This record gives sequence, C-alpha cells and structure tokens, in this order.
Amino acid sequence: ISYLYKKRKDLEISIVEEGAGEYYKDEITFYSLHKYIILYESLLSLLVFLPLRRKKLLERIRCAYVYNPALFSLNPYPKLIKIPQITPKNEIVYNLLLLEQKNMDTSEYTKRDYYYFVSGDGVKSNYEDVILEIETMLSIVSEKQLLIKEHPKFSNNCDHPFEEMFPEIFVDRRNYLFESLYISLDLDKKVLITDGSAAVLHPKYIFNKEPYIIFTYRLMSKVKNNLKKRYYEDLYVAYADNTKLYVPENLDEFKNVIFEIERRKYQNNLNEYPDS
Repeated sequence: ISYLYKKRKDLEISIVEEGAGEYYKDEITFYSLHKYIILYESLLSLLVFLPLRRKKLLERIRCAYVYNPALFSLNPYPKLIKIPQITPKNEIVYNLLLLEQKNMDTSEYTKRDYYYFVSGDGVKSNYEDVILEIETMLSIVSEKQLLIKEHPKFSNNCDHPFEEMFPEIFVDRRNYLFESLYISLDLDKKVLITDGSAAVLHPKYIFNKEPYIIFTYRLMSKVKNNLKKRYYEDLYVAYADNTKLYVPENLDEFKNVIFEIERRKYQNNLNEYPDS
C-alpha cells in the first residue's frame, strides 16, 4: 500500500467484509491491515512508525462494503455501503457461486440436518466440551444426521480425531469457499450448532435464510462470551422467526433444545406433507 501511495497520491482504500470480525470490532485497528503490509515493511519500521502509518492508512480508507451496516454500533469508516444479498435477483454473484459449487461434492450437506461448526478458537481450548456436546446430540439423533465442519485453519490438522470417535459422522476438513454451499441447500430446515462461528451469521445476512441455530458458548469452559452473545442478539433482531435461535445454559438444556427442534421439524413435515 505504501508503494502504491508513492505512485498515486490519490490512492484510496475500500474495505470489503470478510466475516463477522468487521462488525464486532470496537474500533478499526492497524492490525486488520497489517497482514497485507508486513510483506513490504521491516519489523523495525513497523515498530517505529506504526502510529504514523496507521493514521495515514485510516485517512485513505474511503468506505467499507458490508452486508449489514446496521450492526456497526461504532462505525470507524467514512461511509458504509450495503452489499446486496445473494439471491437469484443478484444474478452475477449468484451464478458465480453456482459455478464455484459445480465441482464440489455437496451430498453430505444435503442429506444431513445437523451441522456442527468448529470455530477458530473453540475446539483448541474446549475440546472436551465439544466432545460432550456431540455425545449429547447423539443421544437423540444418529451419527448419520450430523456433520462437523472444521475451521479452515484446522483443515490439515488431525489433532481433533472426530472420525475415530464417531465413524459415521461426516467431518469436512476441506478448505474452499464455504458460502457457495448455502445457495443450493434448504437451510431453513437445517440446524447449525456453534460456540460462535461466523458461518452461522451468513445464511441470514448474505442469503436471507433462517436455519435453526444453537449457540453453545455457555457450555464451553474457556470462551469469551461477550462477543458470542452479540452474535445471538443481533441475529435475534434480524430473524423473522427468532424462536429458531437457542442459547442453552447447560447440557440438559442443550438436550432439550435438540428434542424441541426434532419436534418442530416433525410437525413442519406433517404440515408440508399432510397425506404422507
């Protein structure tokens, strides 16, 4: 960026949403940009000129493109521009995601109803809690109904041997544009479980779909709950049917939530197919 600025003094920077982190920062920091700059700057110059460079970078930010501008309680950008949701009406982006999905095997996501998302920090410090949650779920639903989506940072890491413990659960360790999956899935009937993965925000904010979501952050021994609580509270406001959102306090409540969702899914099937 510094090099480009030397060539073009009218350089402007636009930020494009890459996940929930953009919404839930209290203020924009230099560190959200430093991964792009560190390739060109020495460590010494970063330490010496960090405040100055941070100021110059922030002054050059023109706007941020985000899916839900209303979520910014403290807006650090000069201008927020809403990105259109990805629906068939948004033809170009919609077709690009369909093209991305073309060479992917999505069959496991289609036939399974429960998706457990391993967040970037959750399983590392709460592995035993994660196992307890999965075992609790399996006391009600079968392994064939559940899949586990590993966080991309763990895609080549087998420190979490879910496959050995639960051989019929599909564990997705692939690293790909995950959002492209959401286009073709009947997400309103799916159940997403996480302590706080941003992947559960995207169905509503990007695709305007409303799956069941169970936030398990209160079941974790070592999780910062404040941020996760904001995920839930913002989705609660955004959802048309916010009774599909759950935050169990303990494993017994978690088990009851699974029972409740199974009951609702069964009733919905009866209403949709009354003669079956």
